[in-house]
Amino acid sequence: MNVETLLHMQSELSALEMSLNVMRADPSWNGFDSSWLAAPQTNANAVIGDMFERARVLLDQYHSALLRTARINTLERAPHDSSELLQQWYDEETGGDNFLRGVEAAVFRDQKCREDLLSVNKRPGRDDPVAVFIADRVVPLYDQILGWRFHRSMKAAALHDVREYHMRTMVVLGSVVCMVLSAVLPALAILVLYNVHSMVSRLVVIVLMSLLFSLVMTVVAQRKADIFMSTTAFAAVLVVFVGSSDVINGPS
Repeated sequence: MNVETLLHMQSELSALEMSLNVMRADPSWNGFDSSWLAAPQTNANAVIGDMFERARVLLDQYHSALLRTARINTLERAPHDSSELLQQWYDEETGGDNFLRGVEAAVFRDQKCREDLLSVNKRPGRDDPVAVFIADRVVPLYDQILGWRFHRSMKAAALHDVREYHMRTMVVLGSVVCMVLSAVLPALAILVLYNVHSMVSRLVVIVLMSLLFSLVMTVVAQRKADIFMSTTAFAAVLVVFVGSSDVINGPS
């Protein structure tokens, strides 16, 4: 509806602009610019003045609607798990008990309507790719294997078999994972290189470890430039280690 409203306003503005261009091309109307101060109450100037007034009002409405639509589009979409939880509550007799009827029920039944749902409150950790990965991929597996044994279900009767995992916990876990990987990967690479004596094998190890490091950075980093610079620095450190070890131990 927002897009359709904007398109209608654009069409009306285009029609006004075309009408004004036609009037400017007509010799009997094209003197309104110079005669506006001399005879502001003539029929030609009155008509053109009304058209410009309508254009000013419509432009103001169009720009306001455009800016509001742009702000609305920056809001987060309602998470899929939240929509599923709301659907479950709506279906249960002890919950919503299908209180909506007719067209209004499409909010819960029609997938297209559900795709338009927005989240007013920003969920913590949604900008953290590691936390999102843990929440979307790891937590469901954990819940199926162990989580259902240790975590209590939600208090609402309609959600008796639903367990809640807080996103803040996922953010903390993501930070721990990043801390561990940042400490383990360089040490692991150096340990492997120390035990490899062939130069060709060392170069292969550097390539593989750099590839592994870049894969981790692809998940963690938010900019491609950060991935490139971090991977290059990591590879440079490994090359320096290989060179220094050759100087100390002599060529192999």
